[in-house]
Amino acid sequence: FDDIKTNGQGFVKAEKLSGTGRKIYIENNGFIINYNGKKHYLIIAKDITAQEEAYNALNSSLDIQHAIFEASDDGLLVEDVNRHVITINQNFYQFFDLCPPNNVPIETLQLLSEGLRTLKNADSISSIVSHLTPISDKQSIHTIYLKNGTVLEMDSFPLIHNQAIKGRVWYFKNITDLTHSTNKLE
Repeated sequence: FDDIKTNGQGFVKAEKLSGTGRKIYIENNGFIINYNGKKHYLIIAKDITAQEEAYNALNSSLDIQHAIFEASDDGLLVEDVNRHVITINQNFYQFFDLCPPNNVPIETLQLLSEGLRTLKNADSISSIVSHLTPISDKQSIHTIYLKNGTVLEMDSFPLIHNQAIKGRVWYFKNITDLTHSTNKLE
């Protein structure tokens, strides 16, 4: 009521227990209205339990997805159609000896230019990444040779949601041991 008196309106979200012990979420909005020349409080309470539960479930799902994403031994980068990074894992940064940038949004081509210094085949990879636009429906698999001796398989494919291309996925798998074993057999 203090906010309503001071500002003419007030808003609060609250978490309550129902009589059955179920947790419910309430959104309260309050206003001062004039009715027959007198000021009155109009309080509107809305049950937002369904929205809050959906929001909490989504956050929980995203937390699980992020944990899985980070648990991968592979480097992953997902970009949108504007070449802004949607998500990226720590292994990507480690493979290319990069520090996570402070600027948001992170630009894919900025990371490319910073990571090129670690590549033996920088010119060919730079050309591939630059020409594979985020809206391309092409899949691409190439081998990257790092100066530290690591060999990566770079797999790139469209990010598709609801039958529309929403960006591009860049997947980097460490194939160093496999490459060395194959070379020994040859």
